[in-house]
Amino acid sequence: MFRAFRIRFSTLAVLSIILTACGGGGGDDSTNSSSSNNESGTGFTGTTAFSDSLVSGKRFYDVYIEEGEAEPYGIATILFDNSHVKVGDGYIESSENEKYFIEQYTWDVLDNGNLLVTSTDSDESLVGKVLSAHTDYIEVCFEESGETGNCDKELLFSDKAKAKAYIASNSPVGTSINLNSITDSALNAAFRDLEYDYVEQVYEIDLPKFDIQSLAGLNQFMELYRLVVPENHITDISSLSALTKMEILDLADQTDASTGDDINLLSYDAIYSMKGLVYLALTQLGNNVTPTKFELDTFLAASTAKNDIEVLAFYKLALDNDDVSAINSLPNLRVLAIDEGEVSDFSSWNNNWSKLQQLRVGWNTDSSNTKVTFDLNTMISKSLNLDNLTKLELAKTSITEADLATIVSGVGSKLRYLDLRSTNIDSYSNLSNASMPNLERLKLRPLNYGNDAYDLSGTLPFTASKLTKLYLEDGDISNFTISNFSSLTKLQISGSNVISESVNGFVSALNALSNFDTLVIRRDAKLSGVTVSCGDLVGLKSSISCTDT
Repeated sequence: MFRAFRIRFSTLAVLSIILTACGGGGGDDSTNSSSSNNESGTGFTGTTAFSDSLVSGKRFYDVYIEEGEAEPYGIATILFDNSHVKVGDGYIESSENEKYFIEQYTWDVLDNGNLLVTSTDSDESLVGKVLSAHTDYIEVCFEESGETGNCDKELLFSDKAKAKAYIASNSPVGTSINLNSITDSALNAAFRDLEYDYVEQVYEIDLPKFDIQSLAGLNQFMELYRLVVPENHITDISSLSALTKMEILDLADQTDASTGDDINLLSYDAIYSMKGLVYLALTQLGNNVTPTKFELDTFLAASTAKNDIEVLAFYKLALDNDDVSAINSLPNLRVLAIDEGEVSDFSSWNNNWSKLQQLRVGWNTDSSNTKVTFDLNTMISKSLNLDNLTKLELAKTSITEADLATIVSGVGSKLRYLDLRSTNIDSYSNLSNASMPNLERLKLRPLNYGNDAYDLSGTLPFTASKLTKLYLEDGDISNFTISNFSSLTKLQISGSNVISESVNGFVSALNALSNFDTLVIRRDAKLSGVTVSCGDLVGLKSSISCTDT
């Protein structure tokens, strides 16, 4: 469903991919089934427009036809509740397989009988209209909101068997999937569940946290453009080297299936042939092997999609200054994350930053272990709009209190995450002038450890009840009323002194937080001047994990 829409906007859900792929969101789907949407027995005959009763609580099998193409018809499944719609490739027939849904949108029927579908990760929308109705299906057309023109038709079936029969009778014949070549048991099971008719129908694979250990057999899916498999157990990606149509690739956070330890990919070579990538997420956290360095500059030099690249996210890859210098002429970059690399200077960028929504360049270091050169004003002169940022991490960069003043005056209600630890900022007092009402995570540590003070009384730059994670490091924390932070799930106090808070009061306050589950105490943290450890917190709920280091 909405194939062009999904290709264009699927890169926006950088942090929600795992949640939506696991079937999160929406309302009560208990009314959904693969049975007919029309109880009268006349099928869709007579349907001329969308209506609430036509779609709400219904499951459709979407056969999409790209006119002029000689390839088999595509297949996807659409699941509506009373306000949201979830979409996934293949035949997703039962509630137990709803983990295969990839994306989620909101929907509304307009007064003219058209269907408005809006991405949950942006304000981009599609408008669908009914073209014709038949006994077994309705023929529909979707176009981007505000645009008119030709569109590829989509046929919405309420019955899986009838959708399969239509494809068998009308679609160009494709290649059968060789399930025997897919040797990984978890991956093989997924393809059996989704019941694709042909190899050519497999455009997207979204299987995070599926215990996948091998990608063998994926080389047969030459139409694959999206592979999202973070948090699995993958080391070998050589089977992807021929998949030159790839646009979205997420291989982050792989772990050992037995020990749970982080593991690295054996090689990045297959990625260099994917010249159309617009989304790339990689991590190098393990000790199992040190792969040959990923050359981001080489990858970008060969890219045929530089104008369309939206997401570059790298954690602990050995990226260096040459790689950073290559990040230019990427006008649609929305997310840039280079965390814990080997970069010493971020000032060489020559890029238009007008679309940037997330900037994370923390904890980079070279052999000198000095703070990384970072020029905020130059980025602003290149169209960086601080008010558009949802995440900003500049830990261990050279930003100063003057830069903090610029940040304070620029960020706004969109900001959810702010990390300004270990910079050249010695006082965060100016932060109180910011307006960040929707901030969820805040991490602060001054230049001179222990010299700063945080007064959490009075007017705060954030809404305390919206913060989910709070890191208080190296300072005196006064007027910290824990009950005000009602959404808190994690608290880290490191080298800090929480003034006027007794051990018993601290324990009671944390126990009263309904969602709180993680406490980290580091570097001689204190309560009312007394050093504490997890063992001192008698009575702390067993559901709260406490770690002291």
